[in-house]
Amino acid sequence: MTTSPHRPQPERSTLPAADRLQRWFRGHYDRAADTALEVVAEPGADLSALAASGLLDADGAVFAEPSAADSLPVPAVPVEGSVLNCGEDLVVADELHIQVFDYVSLGFVALVGCTVVRITGEDDLTSFLADADAAVTGDGLPQWLVHPSVVLADTPALAGAAPSGVARLYVAGNGMVRTAPGGADLAPLADGAAAVRAAAAARSADPALDGVLPAGALERARAERPWLPRYLRALDAARTLSTVAAGPVRISGFGMRLCPGVPAEPVEGADLPLIARAEDGTCFLLYPDSGRTFKVSQDVALLAEAKMVCGDEREAHTVAAAALGIGVEAVRGSYSRLTLPEMSAA
Repeated sequence: MTTSPHRPQPERSTLPAADRLQRWFRGHYDRAADTALEVVAEPGADLSALAASGLLDADGAVFAEPSAADSLPVPAVPVEGSVLNCGEDLVVADELHIQVFDYVSLGFVALVGCTVVRITGEDDLTSFLADADAAVTGDGLPQWLVHPSVVLADTPALAGAAPSGVARLYVAGNGMVRTAPGGADLAPLADGAAAVRAAAAARSADPALDGVLPAGALERARAERPWLPRYLRALDAARTLSTVAAGPVRISGFGMRLCPGVPAEPVEGADLPLIARAEDGTCFLLYPDSGRTFKVSQDVALLAEAKMVCGDEREAHTVAAAALGIGVEAVRGSYSRLTLPEMSAA
């Protein structure tokens, strides 16, 4: 295994194959890496060249056509079908079936089992952004995107996150290496690991959609919608809670606020906790980086919302007091006793 002395490697994975493939579709990795943890190779890709390239992590997994299993020094998971072809049913290890759709199609199909939705071009991006805008202006999060079986692919690229190096790779049938099916070409596999790593390192943001979207399209979308990274976090949060909460879940800033005196649109930073309310009134506080989720009272959720949304402490006290119908001094006392997370785990 080849590693960089300047860049820490991700922790060794013990994830089962299905979870690893879902991670590959999402594109979420804790750190950038110089060796690949998951590689998806299209039929026809030169797997012997991949095995000899030095790109594969010792703990890596390759998803490839069934005949590839004996030619690689790391676990090879057989996959029938192509991740590139939307509408196709992937069969993983003869057991797991995954449907892959483009974004425009998702609202018109029945969700049966694991479903991956991809941005495959400008029409998909336009539809995705329209749904995001509607979520902010009052419609709430699109329910088909928060279904627990749905995986939205390439979210770090949508959010403008830093690239993950070569932790995640896609090898086309002609040998071209990308970080994802819709990503920018990095280098042909035949050019060697150094060329692939150098091309990945030259990217300032995740390039997983650079091959299917016009230059600057995502940058313009995020400039017009500075809340877009938080929207993606909100989708993850609602998807997580859909398995434990009663009925649909609404996320603060996306068609719902607990505190009437704060801006309706999401002004909080993407990494701040998310506040959710279920149909039965149960409130939750979710910490996106750690994945911790807590049940809280509505009053605690309101206090947390005011604190995160308001520009300063005095304003937070004033709007929280108005929302709770108590004095500012009482609110100040509540904040002094409130150490988040001061709640029971969900």
